[in-house]
Amino acid sequence: MVRLWIILTLSMCSFLSNANTDISGDWQGELKVQEGMVLPLVLHLSKTGDTYQATLDSPSQGATNIPVNLVTFDAPELMLDIQAIGAKYEGTVSSAKIEGTFSQMGRSFPLTLMRQTSTQAKANKDAMARPQEPEPPYPYHVEEVTVTHISEDFSLAGTLTLPDDEGPFPAAILITGSGPQDRDETLAGHKPFKVIADYLTRQGIAVLRADDRGVAGSGGTFEGATLEDFATDVASLYQYLSDRSDIETDQIGLIGHSEGGMTGPLFAMEQDNVAWMVLLAAPGVSGREVWLTQQRDFAEAYGAPDPDAAYSVMAKALELAEKDHSEDEVFAFLIAQGLPEQSARMNARFMTGPWGSSFLRYDPAAVLPTLSIPVLAVYGEKDSQVAAMPNAKGIQDLYKKSNNTLLTVKTQPALNHLFQHAESGLPDEYARITETFDEATLALMADWILRQQP
Repeated sequence: MVRLWIILTLSMCSFLSNANTDISGDWQGELKVQEGMVLPLVLHLSKTGDTYQATLDSPSQGATNIPVNLVTFDAPELMLDIQAIGAKYEGTVSSAKIEGTFSQMGRSFPLTLMRQTSTQAKANKDAMARPQEPEPPYPYHVEEVTVTHISEDFSLAGTLTLPDDEGPFPAAILITGSGPQDRDETLAGHKPFKVIADYLTRQGIAVLRADDRGVAGSGGTFEGATLEDFATDVASLYQYLSDRSDIETDQIGLIGHSEGGMTGPLFAMEQDNVAWMVLLAAPGVSGREVWLTQQRDFAEAYGAPDPDAAYSVMAKALELAEKDHSEDEVFAFLIAQGLPEQSARMNARFMTGPWGSSFLRYDPAAVLPTLSIPVLAVYGEKDSQVAAMPNAKGIQDLYKKSNNTLLTVKTQPALNHLFQHAESGLPDEYARITETFDEATLALMADWILRQQP
């Protein structure tokens, strides 16, 4: 779902320094973004002649070797100009530390950098470990594929993994969550779809995963696309598998994570031959309610004095958007309610834009109970983005009302939105956890899918 963290995307350059002091080396500090949320940052400075270059790591975001746009050092003053995200760092250098201010999008945060210790460097390296990520050689076949879109003039790039056996095989299509995602659903240094594909293929299930439209190797444009558009991308992948002789065409199922648990059902409503569906952290209530609840829950988790006010303000803004008020009008309302400019603009754009509007309109009551296929819905107990209790209950209630008995719901203890074992379940924790995807949930999915085979 909507992910909340500072995204540091910087381009590289350098600047001539007139200073004699050498500040080369590794510096580390903590950026306190808000109460309860601290981002460690590591600045790597190197010097060629009189010229400094820099890269930045954000270990808790899974980001390393981020190039800095401009480095200016006129001792004792240091400035990092980060034009790509409208940010900069200005600090004063002493022999042991750099004291200064990190500014981004109208907000400023104190940031003191100290020479990085070997203990800190090891801790950062350990935090970036991803022991579950599969490495070649694989005990199965890996095929890079190009999938022609069924209704638009572009192709999707993907990876198909096939068991090392004689086919035809049952198959799963992996469907990504919100935002532009690559085929591995890479997030916070993790590649959950690569881990899922590896596990299922070892169990005898072929798996197709693809870059979203407009991402990495795929054509098309992501910006402005709706849930309905993404459903046609799923249809294209489904058609591709249906045309292959090594795939059991009546045993092709869907695995949708988060927003993928909305896109998948929208496609399955139009395709009677989908064999089964696994929903991972999928909405069991309306998109509108998922999003508003998320605003309240994040406000509470990060120490806001009145979390219900966040829900109320966003609900009122959403009513304006639903009455066809423009982005600027919704933005003006949110500014009047005291939201920071960046947050107000982002939320106004989401509420009035094509993708946000389609997300907010989504109603599982009009989709899920109509499906006459087996469905496994799995939730993480500590999910802070699609809360387990209301969404698991919501989907169960929908099926009960329609007397549809094809649903299995499981809530996995101590897991977050990415199905990692977590403490808080909040997004800033994702990259600090070395586990990519819970093994028990992988086994649950594989066993359930194999039981659906005739």
